[in-house]
Amino acid sequence: MMKNKSWIFVFVTLFFGALIYLLFKPPFSWMPNFFGWNKAIISLSWLPSPISIFIKCHLSDILWALSFAEMIYIFKHNYYYSFFIVLIFTILLNISQYYGITMGTADILDVLFIFGFLVIYIIISKEIKKDEKKI
Repeated sequence: MMKNKSWIFVFVTLFFGALIYLLFKPPFSWMPNFFGWNKAIISLSWLPSPISIFIKCHLSDILWALSFAEMIYIFKHNYYYSFFIVLIFTILLNISQYYGITMGTADILDVLFIFGFLVIYIIISKEIKKDEKKI
């Protein structure tokens, strides 16, 4: 039963990460003016700036990192292994973005947010696992 819930978590976090990207961000730089689409579908300008920036710039990355961590956990059954693999991958991705090797903007806040949410993910996942063993 736990594996099914884990795969659901993987797909739900991937889906919402992609949905945030598509709805709240302007078109990708490699696809400017795609069929007249040159701005975000939904504007978050009514939100306070820090919240709007968090949603547009960091939330999708956090959700994708959590999905990646859960997928690694499904195969390795070790939260700390998942944590370190995702964190190392995040750091390497941001370094490659900084040097222009991959597309994107290198952002230390992405690394810090992903680190924080991975810690929360591990704490919550361990509690859920502990509760499921009691049942």
